[in-house]
This record gives sequence, structure tokens and C-alpha cells, in this order.
Amino acid sequence: MSHRPGDAIGSRREARETALGLLYAAHSRGVDPLEVLAEQPVPPEPYTVQLVEGVAGHIQELDELIGSYSEGWSTGRMPAIDLV
Repeated sequence: MSHRPGDAIGSRREARETALGLLYAAHSRGVDPLEVLAEQPVPPEPYTVQLVEGVAGHIQELDELIGSYSEGWSTGRMPAIDLV
């Protein structure tokens, strides 16, 4: 089977989009991203899993970092998509 030159890039882009969707779903439901990941009927691509696990392992640090750079906005006031 031959692959086109852009296949790997497209696949990683799709994995990032899937990870963003899973992180958004977890944030919206107020659950751990790993729970949403485990609920998927079809296992996501390994890169998607890697991204979600990486974020899940550093949520507190990421929220603090975002909060430290947001002038006049607490993370509680930010739209969910800006936080994931």
C-alpha cells in the first residue's frame, strides 16, 4: 500500500482535532479527560491518546499557566474552548 506525502501530516492533524474534541467534552462534562478517552467505542489513534494523556497529567499546571498570562480574566470566566 502506498502513502501520499501528506498522509502522515493529515493523520496527525486529525489526531489533534480528535484530542481537542475529547478534551472539550471532558471539560464540558466536568470529568477527567481519561474517562472520556476510555468511553470511546473505537480506540483513538495512539497520537490522540498521547495528547489527551499529556494534557490530563498536567491540567493544574496548564490552568495556572493560562491564568498567569490572561490579563483581567480568570480561567473561570474563559470560554471552554480557550481552556482546552
